[in-house]
Amino acid sequence: MEVALREAIINMLMHADYYGDAPIKAEANINFYNFTNPGKMKIPSQDFFTTNSTKTRNPVISKLFVQMGDGERAGQGGEKIYEAAVTSNFRLPSISTNIEQTNLKIWKVAYLGSFDGESIDDNEKGILKSIMVSGNTMLSHKEIESSTGLSRAFVTNALNSLMDKGILIKYGKARSTKYGIPSSEEQLMAQLQIMPSLFRRINSRFVKKNK
Repeated sequence: MEVALREAIINMLMHADYYGDAPIKAEANINFYNFTNPGKMKIPSQDFFTTNSTKTRNPVISKLFVQMGDGERAGQGGEKIYEAAVTSNFRLPSISTNIEQTNLKIWKVAYLGSFDGESIDDNEKGILKSIMVSGNTMLSHKEIESSTGLSRAFVTNALNSLMDKGILIKYGKARSTKYGIPSSEEQLMAQLQIMPSLFRRINSRFVKKNK
């Protein structure tokens, strides 16, 4: 998390449009950190969490951070932020951008914990937990009934409520229908990007453990 926050602050300062009207803000909330800077991203948002490309808005500021030893190699900041969330089992970070500003949200709790204080009842939490325990895979209606112990009617009501809130997405139709946690395009791209490094890390730990 320390690395993720460092990269978020550096990214915010490097890529801010200092002629824009939006403020530069770093906010610490109970469940997440929020970073806002003026200006639209100069690369597609789906590339931020990968090392595919980078384009610095303020090259002088960027060079200064690198010379200070505080900046990652070009294009790696977003990857570090995403990897920190995955390895810490936190809800995945998200980024959005428009003509006025760019907003980066970094969660410091697991997906289920990120809804604390919101209008989610025990049945809905139970369903989310069952999906998380399954490895964030998609589950059918019957699989959810089995894992939660809830009746079909209770599961149906809870699923409809979660989908209305945008917390779950329905995939497929009829008997092949399953339910899962939504992921943005940039999150999916990043997940594919960091899988090799995560596998290498897991394998390294396994080898050390069995020496």
